[in-house]
Amino acid sequence: MMRQLESIVGKRAKKMKLSIAIMSYNHKNYIEKAIRSVLAQEIDFDYEVWINDDCSTDGTQDILRRLEKELPDNFHIIYREKNIGAVASFYDMYHNRLKGEYFATLEADDYWIYPKKLKTQIEFLDSHPEYTAVAHNVEVVDENGEPRLDYIYPECKNDEYTLKDYQKGILSGQTASLVCRNFYQSKAFKPFVCSVRWAGDGAKNFLLAAHGKVKCIQEVWSAYRYVTSQGDSYSATFKRDRDMENRFLIFHKEIYEHAVNEIKTKESIKITEVMYMHYLLTAALKHKVDNISMKDYFKAFGKAKNKFSCIGYSIKCLLSRK
Repeated sequence: MMRQLESIVGKRAKKMKLSIAIMSYNHKNYIEKAIRSVLAQEIDFDYEVWINDDCSTDGTQDILRRLEKELPDNFHIIYREKNIGAVASFYDMYHNRLKGEYFATLEADDYWIYPKKLKTQIEFLDSHPEYTAVAHNVEVVDENGEPRLDYIYPECKNDEYTLKDYQKGILSGQTASLVCRNFYQSKAFKPFVCSVRWAGDGAKNFLLAAHGKVKCIQEVWSAYRYVTSQGDSYSATFKRDRDMENRFLIFHKEIYEHAVNEIKTKESIKITEVMYMHYLLTAALKHKVDNISMKDYFKAFGKAKNKFSCIGYSIKCLLSRK
């Protein structure tokens, strides 16, 4: 009896290795493939899966209830009876639910295609504590899972992702490719929270590179479903207008302030400052944002810590028509 009790206590005390988040809203046509791609993973460590459905209206929850009957006990499904939105869903999932040492995110319209993906990434992070995350390449597909050759994901093609890649608009990998140390639970560094709605991929990649190394595996281990004609994904609902340009500028201003106040390294401050100053200049010159003029640019430029770099970056970008 004592040995049995010790065994039970030991299992409870053992730290969860990996938490997987699946975020779903109106993904009726895709959710089952995403879940089955998780089930196909060859995993030899403790993991949990949290599926958050934010009150889908297309029958997604019916599919989840059917699948739930065959899912293991470590799969947990949240059926929202009221839509709480992407921001609230994200906070609840990453701050309250995911308890693993590492976390991976799988949007409900994407899927994993290599069964040893998670095992390989976890083994790498376990043996390389200086790395904050590990990513890999993705295949871009359409709503039917067929390759899309008209769009190339801006993924890193080097072995390691750096802040200079971030500055160039490159990401370490698409969301489904990343396995990260769970900085939300460990409090290793403070997450960045933008005051306006903006895609979080850029900010996450910036934070990971600013606080450590990011490994990039040059193998295609997942599929990114890039759908622009239908659905509720960011790609499908993206609209470039004056409000978007304003939110874009606010994002870069606030991530620069985060670098100054929280990260405090010269490289992170310099890169975010020159990017913010360039986009502020562009907004003023091209009248992209209401109430932004050259007077605003010169006022900000007077306080800039890296004036020569700001000028050089803007000249380079304007000459290349970026």
